[in-house]
Amino acid sequence: MKKDMNARMSLRTIFDQAALDYDEVRPGYPEELIEDVISISDIPKDGRILEIGCGTGQAAIPFARRGYSINSSTHIPVTVSWRKH
Repeated sequence: MKKDMNARMSLRTIFDQAALDYDEVRPGYPEELIEDVISISDIPKDGRILEIGCGTGQAAIPFARRGYSINSSTHIPVTVSWRKH
């Protein structure tokens, strides 16, 4: 049982670090793409967005900065920290 718990903690650490590394090196989405999504989707100014598998927030944060309400879900604990801001 203890061995399983240690293995889970080790995997969690690996996934957390991978998420941080990903966020550090992956370029964000171009502003033009965000604007196109808003235009094409016709989402209202006070609209809400649901993102499943939000990861580090690369896609959600540009919408949140524009005032949209973001509901997001992920299974990687370290990536949840951006959603608290």
